[in-house]
Amino acid sequence: MPNEPDPKTGSPTAGTTEPKQGYGIDPKIAELMKDPDAIAELLKTKRSANAEAKAYREKLEALDKKRQDDEKKALEDQGKFKDLAEKEKGEKVELAKRFSERAIVNELKTEALKAGIINSDDVALADRSAVKADENFVVTGAAEAIEALKKSKPYLFTAADDRTPMPPPGAPPPKLKDKLFNPNLESESPEARITRGFEASMRKK
Repeated sequence: MPNEPDPKTGSPTAGTTEPKQGYGIDPKIAELMKDPDAIAELLKTKRSANAEAKAYREKLEALDKKRQDDEKKALEDQGKFKDLAEKEKGEKVELAKRFSERAIVNELKTEALKAGIINSDDVALADRSAVKADENFVVTGAAEAIEALKKSKPYLFTAADDRTPMPPPGAPPPKLKDKLFNPNLESESPEARITRGFEASMRKK
């Protein structure tokens, strides 16, 4: 365990090491951490994807149980069991297809948010020919598709300098007043300027 800081100088005492900034953190994640709104949107997308995955799996299990419980012997005797099995098989295939589509879209949006996309709906412009979802709905190729989109249409993404930096760990968040009345306008992101202007107009009313 690192030694306590010197009470006189506040500097680390012998045997301590300075933490390395960003050590072990993916650069895209580190960049994303500077934008609280993007983090919130990313978490929202992930939670939505997990909830939908659970719901679709439950539907698939319900279809299996229904097929097993539907008077198999009587349907076999009537020559209808085969038709029912084919119908349920088609329903399962269609359900899996729909969820695969949702999984791909959610993964594309997740990667797009990490890359700093302005409008997540613009992921529809990405080339999805190499984006696939396997039988477990694990998506591959999304990151590459978004990277290609960013290179071909960079105006759809924010520059790294336009994002509002997050305070260091343990530091209090900046006060709203400091955000609204920051004299250094050139350093503000467009979102921060809009917020500051809106708050200022509300104060005049």
